[in-house]
Amino acid sequence: MQDLVSWLWETESDHLKRPFGIPSGGEIAPYPIIDETREKLVTDLAKQVLEVYNNQNNVSLEFDHIVKANMQVVEGYMFYITFAARSGNNASQTFRGKVWEKICNEGSEVQFCEMVATNN
Repeated sequence: MQDLVSWLWETESDHLKRPFGIPSGGEIAPYPIIDETREKLVTDLAKQVLEVYNNQNNVSLEFDHIVKANMQVVEGYMFYITFAARSGNNASQTFRGKVWEKICNEGSEVQFCEMVATNN
């Protein structure tokens, strides 16, 4: 299971050679930030994930930047987002979040968010 989880977050491949860069049914593929529209979407979703994390952990981290994003076609889109957040002037921490962007503009739902362990 750990290998699958690592693959979800670490894979970079030739998936973008598909028409329109969209993965086929159920496949998880990189979602490159190639324009302002995609950047805004992924940033907004990451901020939503971080808000849930902050509420669950009684902290007030602030979004810093997107590291990368993967996407899966489901009943809508499932986004696997790696991003950085920080508290004040402290060093940024890396987080992973999974958020479901529902079909027909019915909103989004955070599935989980976790801080990535650092190897110090």
